[in-house]
Amino acid sequence: MLNLHALHLNPHLHPDWTLILSAALPASLLALALAVFVLGYSLRRGHRTHRAELARIFEQLDLLRFDAQQDAAAATVATAPREANADAAADSALLAAVMAREPQLLGGTGDYYAAAQLAARGSSAAEIANRCGIVNGEARVLVALQQARSRRTEH
Repeated sequence: MLNLHALHLNPHLHPDWTLILSAALPASLLALALAVFVLGYSLRRGHRTHRAELARIFEQLDLLRFDAQQDAAAATVATAPREANADAAADSALLAAVMAREPQLLGGTGDYYAAAQLAARGSSAAEIANRCGIVNGEARVLVALQQARSRRTEH
């Protein structure tokens, strides 16, 4: 049987919880501040990494666009002007030429060079995504970049 007199609480045997909690509060606040600092640092570092990656991607897009303009200029000088219905065949030939010339641009991530070419020719984002195998969002970015460049050159 349980002895109820043995359960009598002696104040000297049990700690004062208010004292323990008041001592633990600064330590827990310090740990919380450290966690917030580490989280902020990792978010800033991730943001910088993403900005650098986007800058690299846009630089590559600019280089590809410049190459595409040079190829288009060389093709226009070398051949006579094409009819409007021959544009689809020209786009297919361009895709085949890009696939043969630069296979490292092709693969699981899509054909960005050809997508930039199609965006430069005024294709819609859905058509670019379907023909080049890239995500619709990427195709919309390429179309928006092309529209911004054309507005900039008009002014």
